Amino acid sequence: MPTSTQTPTTSTQLTTKAYVDQVAVDGSALLSSNNTWTGTNAFNTILPTSTLTPTASNQLVTKSYVDTQSGIANATTVTTTNTTTNASFFVPFVATSTTGNKAYNVSTGLQINPSNGNVTASGALAATNLAVTGAAASSIATSVAGANSIQLSTTTSTDNASVNIASTAGGITLAPVNTNAVRVTSTLAATAANTGALQVSGGAYLANGLFAQSSTNQAGAITLNTNAGTSETILINSQQGTSNSSINIVSTAGGITLAPVNTNAVRVTSTLAATAANTGALQVSGGAYLANGLFAQSTTNQAGAITLNTNAGAAETILIRSQQGTDNASINIVSTAGGITLAPNAANSVRVTSTLTSTSGTTGALIVSGGVGVGGNVSIGGINILVPNGTVISGTGNLTPASSYYTANTSGAAVTTTLQNTGATNGQLLTIVLTTAGNNLVVNNQGGTPTLATYTAVNQAATFIYQGTAWILLNKNF
Repeated sequence: MPTSTQTPTTSTQLTTKAYVDQVAVDGSALLSSNNTWTGTNAFNTILPTSTLTPTASNQLVTKSYVDTQSGIANATTVTTTNTTTNASFFVPFVATSTTGNKAYNVSTGLQINPSNGNVTASGALAATNLAVTGAAASSIATSVAGANSIQLSTTTSTDNASVNIASTAGGITLAPVNTNAVRVTSTLAATAANTGALQVSGGAYLANGLFAQSSTNQAGAITLNTNAGTSETILINSQQGTSNSSINIVSTAGGITLAPVNTNAVRVTSTLAATAANTGALQVSGGAYLANGLFAQSTTNQAGAITLNTNAGAAETILIRSQQGTDNASINIVSTAGGITLAPNAANSVRVTSTLTSTSGTTGALIVSGGVGVGGNVSIGGINILVPNGTVISGTGNLTPASSYYTANTSGAAVTTTLQNTGATNGQLLTIVLTTAGNNLVVNNQGGTPTLATYTAVNQAATFIYQGTAWILLNKNF
């Protein structure tokens, strides 16, 4: 209870027990032993006053004592003791200077220092609203080890911004130690724009590698997409890699599809020439299927600029096929400025397997618009055409055909030769060509028609066939 040595002089002042006891001698009410206040006591005009300093924990105190102990006037320690009942303590903090110890300590681990604005908690700190202001750098720090040492959480809000970290004029840095990571533990899948556990409205720069893995079993589980305008591109760039696999796109269990719009193309812009197997700008380890045409053009001036090659085994073949073309040129091999060489192994041949019959110079399975030069023997339907060294007919006389190709030289005099039956075999062919200008060449027959052909100009040629008993004219170009 408050105590006093003063004697009250007005009706509204409080009195001491001694004053009351003294009044009781004159007939007033007697106050004996201890006195307890009960009910409601109002001090509406003048408050009780005292100049004493309390010494017991249950004594009332003056305003000056409270101000002094709370640190408003001077730095002092305010101590609260443990109690078995729930209670709330509201303590004002005012920093009147930047010097001195003006910290408030709670034995459970909270320290507030108004002089520098620091709030330190050695245990958990829960707050409905927590703001850190000031021009100097501010921080929320913890020295507690383990998971969730600093946790910003909301238990009721469902909005994407229920926990919102914002910087009005600057950036935001998340800086874990280099052996740890910044983790987003939500498993929300990204299925389109503005979806997924991590959404970035602006661009993103990763300085030390990117590993993206999806655990969602769906089409487009990982998607690189842009949808800003017709000038947009997607660039995948390896700036220093020199290996053929510096950019490597791999599908472990499936295929890879490149799908541009039908008016555009998939382009390989490297100009590396293909000079052998495993060379060139585009290298395919397996087969290749082209559904809508193939146009292959080389800008490399070299032999074998375009090469179809196989090197797998003795059973390998190269097949060039037109499945529905019916024109004679359904397969057309053209050399604009040079020739065409068919070069099988010496033990094999070039074969035309069509059985189309020839009835003229423009019909048959093989049609040659120009001449034909043959360096070896020719067999046509079982008839042998022997074309050896080209014996020269230079004089008049009988010709016993040991060869089947002769050239006639008439520059000195007219030549008349008679084809003999001796040594001839049935079906044998004989060709004679006049190779020099000058006199005529007359070819006679031992049996049958006396004169078979008369040559009058250079490069005239005729072919004869032996029919058992006589030679007959088969063909001539004059």
